[in-house]
This record gives sequence, structure tokens and C-alpha cells, in this order.
Amino acid sequence: MKCILILYLFSLIQSIKVNPFYNKEKLNLAKRFSTLNIVHHTRNDYKDLVQDSLQPYTVTHILSSNSIIFNENILNQEETHFIELSYSELHFRKLPPLQETVINEVYKWYPLGDCVTNNAGDKASYRQGWSIEVDFGIDYRLNYGGYFLNFGPGIKSEFIWAKGVGGDFSCDLNPGNTLQFAILFTKYEVDGIRYRSVGWGKWRKKVKFGDWKRFDKFETVGKNDIQIACFTDPRFLRCNRVKENKDEF
Repeated sequence: MKCILILYLFSLIQSIKVNPFYNKEKLNLAKRFSTLNIVHHTRNDYKDLVQDSLQPYTVTHILSSNSIIFNENILNQEETHFIELSYSELHFRKLPPLQETVINEVYKWYPLGDCVTNNAGDKASYRQGWSIEVDFGIDYRLNYGGYFLNFGPGIKSEFIWAKGVGGDFSCDLNPGNTLQFAILFTKYEVDGIRYRSVGWGKWRKKVKFGDWKRFDKFETVGKNDIQIACFTDPRFLRCNRVKENKDEF
């Protein structure tokens, strides 16, 4: 017997949302970029910038400054405008989980919906969708830059930078037993990312840069820290959690 477990949960974690479903179309920024003919160039220094460095669908990685230059309007039809994001001063710190969301004292797991009991006479398989949605509503350019980082030889992204990540997870449950899905992840506070405008100077012979500015610090999730599990030990179950869920993480 195979059952599909559909549960409701919507927990706001400041700029992070945990959902018991996976909307691939909404979260998959890579799919939107895949429709474009994006070209990645690598330059050792600014003096190596050439004419093709500032093209609508070109992303340039500058090794000396751990930065990238790209068209911030790359996904729409607006006027081309180039920006440089520098990660040379990036720093982050791990944020502790809130104690009231802890399922047990060892691991800080967040419930993914309510409990389900297998009342059938046979073992049943239950599947749970999940997603962590990162909302950088304050500035979409952080999404773009974090995604482009992974295509260059310089600094690599350790966090979820794009819209989010998700999938599904399944567990087998013996007759008469109860389970609850849960997710474990690590939150980080990120700061120190700078940006400035980039364009051509007079006669398009020299690249012109604006003044450096700094993005506000924000929270995200470590992309390699996510774990999904099924709890069946009655000591760790938190049934009816969905109806009472008012947590803000």
C-alpha cells in the first residue's frame, strides 16, 4: 500500500520559509537562466577586461577581487545595466535554533507537518514534499550573484542563494505505528557583500566603476547542512503540531 501524505505547514523564518511541498517551477532559478545563452568569462584582474566583458548575457569572474560582473536585468527586457558584486569581505556566522522548535535534546529538528498513523494491515509507504524557500526580497541581485558564483573558478557558494531548494522524502511504516517527518538545517547570517555599478566610459575605451556600496546583512541556509528524517519513536513525536503552529524561526 502506498499513501501520499499531504500536510499543511507554512513557517516564517524571517527571510526563510519552510514548506511541506516542493514547487519546482517557483524555486528553480536555474531553469529560468537555462533559457538564456549565458557566457562565463574569467579574468585575472580588471586590466584584463575587454569589449566582450560587458555584454547582456555575459558573466565575468574577476579572480583578484573575488567578484563577478553581470547584467542585473538579464532576465527581463529592460535596459542593460551592469553591476559588480564582490565577495572579498564576505563573512558569516552560524545562528542557533530556537529551543521551542526542538524535537529532542540532541538534534534540532523542525516538524514537517502532523503525525500520520498506519491503520492498514500492511506496511505502507508515505512520501512528504519539502522545501526551504529563501526570500531575498530586499535585493534580487543577491540571488543572481550567488547562482553565478558556482560557474567560476573563484569563491564557491556554501549557501542557498537562489529562490530555494526542495524535494521529497519517503518512509515505510509498519501497521499500527505513527510517524512524523522532520527537517534539520543550519541558518547563517551573512554580511560583507559589496556592489557597484559598471559601465563603459567615453568612447567605450575604458570601463568605468561607481562607488562601492554594501548590501544589508541577511539570513540564509547552508546548502550542505539539510537533512530529512522520519521520527517513529513516540518520545520525539509532536502530533497536532500543524494546528497549533505559530512558530517564527
